[in-house]
Amino acid sequence: MDANIATKDVTVAGKIFKMPLIFSEGQEITLTAGEASQFNQVFHENIRNNFAKKVKDAETEGKFDQDSFQSQIDTYAADYEFGTRRASGPRTPSDPVAKEALKIAVEAIHNHIRSQGKKPTDFKADSIKALAAKLIESRPEITEKARSIVAERQTVAGDSLENIMGGLEAKPAEEAQAA
Repeated sequence: MDANIATKDVTVAGKIFKMPLIFSEGQEITLTAGEASQFNQVFHENIRNNFAKKVKDAETEGKFDQDSFQSQIDTYAADYEFGTRRASGPRTPSDPVAKEALKIAVEAIHNHIRSQGKKPTDFKADSIKALAAKLIESRPEITEKARSIVAERQTVAGDSLENIMGGLEAKPAEEAQAA
């Protein structure tokens, strides 16, 4: 891979690969028809997912109003930004190494807060997570420690699982297809 291209470590089936970051903040691009279609599809799915429960609940309670929900969706869509979460704060990563790095950084912040005679619960969780993300960016050794912890867990689990997998029962075919 070209050394000038920024990358991110991504775990695939327990193995870590460097993947290019092909988009960057402020970058101006011209989308192909397929890319535009994909972005619109994800945009619509995200909005649908964020409103599905609200619509169902309103319908169940007999309080559904099409015009009101259309107005809410219009406002939400106008303010929508890919990759951000509104109410619940920064998202916990699904990549095991990134997740472990976040855990390490949050723990370090909690310890620092306690060392000042305060409680971590006195601070907003999303604020601590955001600070932890900055800490991870500035201290690559956190990610290295996380990578080591994840590798160790996978080795221990792999060794243990090989010995007991014979006792694992599969679902009947029709039950597995329904799932």
